Amino acid sequence: MLVSADDVNEGKPNPEGYMMAARALSAEPGDCLVFEDSPSGVAAGASAGARVVALLTTSPRAELPADLWIDDLRAVEPHAGDEALHLSVGTL
Repeated sequence: MLVSADDVNEGKPNPEGYMMAARALSAEPGDCLVFEDSPSGVAAGASAGARVVALLTTSPRAELPADLWIDDLRAVEPHAGDEALHLSVGTL
């Protein structure tokens, strides 16, 4: 799911983009996992009610109050399940 700045009235840290994405997926924000690399993006995901994984590619961990932190997306490993996609996330 991709929601860009052109799709929302207010940008991050407003959660509008993540709320819009959850609605488009017929999902509750609390059932969503957000990957972000900026303080405003982490704040937007958290304000939407999603779990947030912070990528430590542009900001230090102290500036990213997330649920999990990873160095980059190489720490994420997708696994196909019977009816769902599962992710393994190697944390710091």
